[in-house]
Amino acid sequence: MKTTILKVSDHLGFSQKVGYLKPYFGTGDMQPATIPRKTPWVIDNKPEGIPTGWVIWSTKLYSNSSKYYNILNNDGSFIQEYVPDDQEDYLYSIEEKDQRFKCTRVVFVQEKGDCWRFAGVFVLDYEQTRPYVHVFKRIATEIKITLEDEPRIELLDYQG
Repeated sequence: MKTTILKVSDHLGFSQKVGYLKPYFGTGDMQPATIPRKTPWVIDNKPEGIPTGWVIWSTKLYSNSSKYYNILNNDGSFIQEYVPDDQEDYLYSIEEKDQRFKCTRVVFVQEKGDCWRFAGVFVLDYEQTRPYVHVFKRIATEIKITLEDEPRIELLDYQG
């Protein structure tokens, strides 16, 4: 059993996704972040009111081939995801979000020309989300990852 603690404040940089996927989570598989696994990975000592299953979300904070644009606010507490006005049909209505977004996200971000870095643990913020704009709020900046058969996480500084 291997245990690792990831902290936003450590500012660890990874040149490739496999740099954090393999050693910390035991996988090279980048599942779609918005679709929870059939068997969700476990959150140990899960705080009340947050989704049980979790996924790894590796998101770019610059325009690329993806249909989504993501913005991390200055203090890193929110991610706003949107599409250009002429492509609004790519995003889901609030009713569809309920099914697609019921997962906690362990987030790694990349700025253009920079390394991937751990940004924290986020969940969909239903109060700030509006049609065609997804808003995710950070609920933790430190996690403990235990790697056995499947990775398990524990939120060390839950900010509910």
